[in-house]
Amino acid sequence: MPIWISFDPLPSRHPKLWGRVAFRVFPAIALVSRIAWRLSGRGRTTGYDNSVLWRLLWHWNRRIGRLPREGEARTVARVGLGLRMDLNLARLTDCFAYVFGAGECDVEAAFRAFAGPRDAVLDIGANVGTATLAFARLRPKATIYAVEASALMRAELERNIALNALSNIQIVPFAAGDQPGRAFLRAETPENPGSAFISAPEGLRCTEGVEVVRLDDRFPEGVRVGFMKLDIEGYETRALRGARRILTRDKPVLVVEVNELALGRAGSSVRELLESISGMGYALYRLDHGRRTPVRAWDSSRLANLIAIHPGRRL
Repeated sequence: MPIWISFDPLPSRHPKLWGRVAFRVFPAIALVSRIAWRLSGRGRTTGYDNSVLWRLLWHWNRRIGRLPREGEARTVARVGLGLRMDLNLARLTDCFAYVFGAGECDVEAAFRAFAGPRDAVLDIGANVGTATLAFARLRPKATIYAVEASALMRAELERNIALNALSNIQIVPFAAGDQPGRAFLRAETPENPGSAFISAPEGLRCTEGVEVVRLDDRFPEGVRVGFMKLDIEGYETRALRGARRILTRDKPVLVVEVNELALGRAGSSVRELLESISGMGYALYRLDHGRRTPVRAWDSSRLANLIAIHPGRRL
């Protein structure tokens, strides 16, 4: 039987006595969840969030811990890999890190498998650092460039970098696109400001103006990129257009979020994204228990990460 999943905010106060008791021990429950999820190895598969275990863990933690919460709810937690994060449990991204740990599951699995020890790594859409911190810990001799347009998310990212005393991360305060200029970020849901997307300056939900740069212009010849993760709410196609020289020159391994709704909102599509990547000679893969499996057809109704590897790239 499918497990019904919700991400809507919940009031912090539990309506039932047993729930209020469980809420008191929720940090221990979340810790056990993080350990169980990592030991299960389910996060090493594309589409891991469709697994029964992921859904059960999220459902239990959501009900007991009242996630995401209404109003700011900060906590510092150990999230695996020897990392700690200062989290706000009113934000979905932070809730996922609290329940499932750092690394973003299949993103971490791809990084472990394909990133070199001294690569320059681009985390496009770094958010609060769930993947950035894991990259820096797993490859201490690599340089991690955390590209994050939102000033709010950058402040959280800086806090988490300092909390772990990581010195191999550089924050890049821009949005990645195909044309340099100015744009606006818009957040559809207050509980998930990390999912803000580039939009026309209309309505009351535009959070801030940002500068858009081409990655080719920001990372010149001296930076040899070996791994690139893109999760920028539909702007992935445009960011890759603006990184064509990097992709041709360095042939980095790509991990790209494929979100049909977000791509359409940005004027692109799943088909255009996949064709733009494969058109540069890349082969497309999913992860299956940490192993790459060629993509023959993509289910565009599901939000998942795509792995792209150029045959000229030595792994």
